[in-house]
Parts: sequence; structure tokens; C-alpha cells
Amino acid sequence: MIKDAGDRPVLSSGLQIYDNINSAGIRPIVATDFRVVETLNIMGVRPIAANTFEILETVNWMGIRPITTSGLHIAETYYSAGERPVASNIIDDSPVLMGYLD
Repeated sequence: MIKDAGDRPVLSSGLQIYDNINSAGIRPIVATDFRVVETLNIMGVRPIAANTFEILETVNWMGIRPITTSGLHIAETYYSAGERPVASNIIDDSPVLMGYLD
């Protein structure tokens, strides 16, 4: 158990840890086949990955944003500050989902 902001369970997994970052707590870096083609130096070094998804269309809302398909199940849609899809709480592949957070 981790006792940071309450009891949080730690589960075992088959993820291969490459390294750790000590930023806002110890954060593991998972080994991956993620291919970085460029970086941006905005609020730290931000990687830009090789394009691995098909872009269906783009919207120009606070910059050009790509729209692609996904297998994400949309539970409902909010119409506050634009149309915002809300996914269900059922997570099929949590490591992939957690990879989007940062």
C-alpha cells in the first residue's frame, strides 16, 4: 500500500521498468517501442511521437487538433464549452490509458 493522499493499492504487473523519475514522487518509466521523432522545449522537454494513428479530420480550436478513431466506449456527451465525450469507467487496457496522463 502507498499512503500518499490516502490508501492506494499497488498491483503487480508484467510491465518492464526502464528507469525512474523523482518528480512529484517516484514515477516509473516503462520500457516501450514508443518512437520519438522530435521534442518541444515547452515547460520541460516534451516528446513528439511518430504518427501511429490515422487522422480522420482536424478541428481548429486553440490550435489544430487531430480527430482519430478509437475503441473507447462513450457513455455520454457534455455540451459545455463545446461537445465533450465522456468515456465509461470500464477500462480495457489501463496501462495504455495511463500513458496518456502526464
